[in-house]
Amino acid sequence: LKRYKSLADQNNLKERDDLQKENQKLQIDLEEKELRVKDLEKHIVNLNKNHRHELGIEMARNRDTQKQNDQLREQNSTLERQLKEKDKELQIKNIYANRARAPHRLPASYGGTPHDTPPPKARKRAPSLQELTPREKVKQYEEKRREEQQKHRESRKGKGEGPRMAFNDNNDKPSHNTQRYDDYDSYNSYDSPQK
Repeated sequence: LKRYKSLADQNNLKERDDLQKENQKLQIDLEEKELRVKDLEKHIVNLNKNHRHELGIEMARNRDTQKQNDQLREQNSTLERQLKEKDKELQIKNIYANRARAPHRLPASYGGTPHDTPPPKARKRAPSLQELTPREKVKQYEEKRREEQQKHRESRKGKGEGPRMAFNDNNDKPSHNTQRYDDYDSYNSYDSPQK
């Protein structure tokens, strides 16, 4: 015992009770730190799980967007191909349409320089019945009717009514039919103006 006491005095060691208290305190601190380490390890594990989960979600989203991108590229390429085919069809149609058109030829008298006399204007053809206005149609029918009446009168004169007799007073008076035709002509001349 003397030897232990001398060693304790040399090393400035505390009493046994004080050393036991310090030892207990250090053990408690060690246990708390071990619990803290375990909690941190659990937290790290959870963080890794969450990170893997979020990473999986992001990778799935990335795959979906990649698929959509590929589909859109494919649609774009098909639309461009269709557009090129349509352009080719239009060019072919234009080529055939230009070939089908008759070439514009100038007359032999036209020299081709801008100061020479231009080619003569094309004659206007007579308009067909479909191109006439209703008023022009009425005028045309009216002229035909007058021509037929004139022919009818001339044919009546050509037949000859014979020489007039002195005792025949009825020949001097115009007949009712001719009077009626003359009245009709004068009435129509007011209705439709002549050319």
